Amino acid sequence: MTGKRYTAAINATSDWKPLFPLKYRINLTEPTTTYTIYQKSLGDRNPADLTIDWGDDWGDGKESFLWKDYIFMGAAVGSHTYSESGTYIITLYSAEADTSKTQMPKIYFNHNNNSDLHLIDVLTPFPNMGTNDFSSWFTYCINLRSVSNDLFKYNPQVLNLSYCFAGCSKLSLSSNLFPDSNAFKDKNMNFNNCFTNVGIGLAPGGTAPSLWTFPRSQGISWSHTGCFLVPRL
Repeated sequence: MTGKRYTAAINATSDWKPLFPLKYRINLTEPTTTYTIYQKSLGDRNPADLTIDWGDDWGDGKESFLWKDYIFMGAAVGSHTYSESGTYIITLYSAEADTSKTQMPKIYFNHNNNSDLHLIDVLTPFPNMGTNDFSSWFTYCINLRSVSNDLFKYNPQVLNLSYCFAGCSKLSLSSNLFPDSNAFKDKNMNFNNCFTNVGIGLAPGGTAPSLWTFPRSQGISWSHTGCFLVPRL
C-alpha cells in the first residue's frame, strides 16, 4: 500500500515578525510563590505586542500576552504563580525587532521602593524601553549576582543612572557594562550613587567600568557624587 504525501504552502507575505527578548533569572525559595513583573510609569501604552514566558513549561497555556497599545492602568505588567520553588528564566518577547523604536514597557525591578528580592541574573541587554531615566532601577536588589554586558546597548538615550545599582551587595560588576567608552561623550550624565555599596558582600567584588577614563566633549557635565561609594571599615 502506498502512503500519501502531504505538502504545505508557505505564505511569503505573512505577518510573522521576529521576536526580541529580555531574559532574566529569578530564584524562588518557597512553593506557590506569586511573582509580578512591574513597569515604571502608570498610564503608559504597551509599545508592541508582548509575550511573557514564565519559564515553567512553555506552550502549556501559561504564557501571558499583551497587545500593542494596551494601556497599563496599574504598575503590574503580569503576574504568575509558581507551584514549586526553584530557579526560573523569565523571557519577555517583543514583536518589535527594530531597536531604534520603543520595544518594551519600562520593566522595573524596584517598584514603590520594594526591591525584587527574587532577581538573581539579567541575561540579555535591555530592549529599547523608550526612556532616558534608569535611576534606581535595581536599588537594593540584594540577591542580584550579574547583569548582561552592554546592558543599555539598545537604550543609547540614557542620561540618568543615579542609584541604578545602589545596594546590590552581591552584584559582581563587569568592565563591559559600558563597553563603548564614547557612549556618553556628548551627554550630560547623572551617575550619582550609581554603584554605591555594589558587591560589598563579595570577595572579590568584580571589575567596575572605568568611567573616570571615558572621554567627554567640551561643555559636557557629569554628576557622579558617590558613584562608587562603599562604607569605610
